[in-house]
Amino acid sequence: MTSEMRLRRDVDALCPTPRHRDVPGSLQAARAHCREQLEEAGWTAEERVFRPRPAPRLSDAGHPVSPLAMRWMSDLEGVNLLATPPGHPGHQAGDVLLMAHLDTVRCSTGADDNASGVAVTLEVARQLRGRDHRVVIALVDLEELWHLGSRELARTLPRPGLVVCLDAVGFFDERPRTQRLPAGLGLRFPALARQLRMNEHRGNFLLAVHRRSSAAFAACWARAATAAGLPTA
Repeated sequence: MTSEMRLRRDVDALCPTPRHRDVPGSLQAARAHCREQLEEAGWTAEERVFRPRPAPRLSDAGHPVSPLAMRWMSDLEGVNLLATPPGHPGHQAGDVLLMAHLDTVRCSTGADDNASGVAVTLEVARQLRGRDHRVVIALVDLEELWHLGSRELARTLPRPGLVVCLDAVGFFDERPRTQRLPAGLGLRFPALARQLRMNEHRGNFLLAVHRRSSAAFAACWARAATAAGLPTA
């Protein structure tokens, strides 16, 4: 089976329903599929339950955001799925953390956001099998409630040396005007806006958003993507 076929299979397996806390069994089934794939690739996977404190939060129903979307939420429970490679002594400071969020909003099965990112992490796990590395994989929960799974990682894991977060990497369209910048982003990043205009706003690229401290990694990633024929921004 080719990488493309495995990616397609993983996305299909994750998308029969929304992966949402209000859809019974949906997140459990998604985690079970991911855990099975990770363990088949030789990784050790564990589930970590966390319970965020009660607070007003934006709704994860998936409707347009407005002040009315705020809800008081209590009794939340999330589960992050963490995986370490064979022989890894556990989560250590300086590891590379490869992550994607597993949950969706209530109104979508989330093939792009974010089954695509999860599928890529699973394929990376397969590709790294038998190699010497310090990559840890995290598939996080409750991200649509303002990054609660990621916040739990930041609170509990040793500080990683690099974090690579994959989100909505599955959309691709060669037609002009199939990609728009969020409002205001072009003013903040004029060179990026100019690059997209020259490309007639085609949705045929991957966008890398990075901190200054991650610039060297982002440049290396962009060179590899370009060499593979995938435009980057």
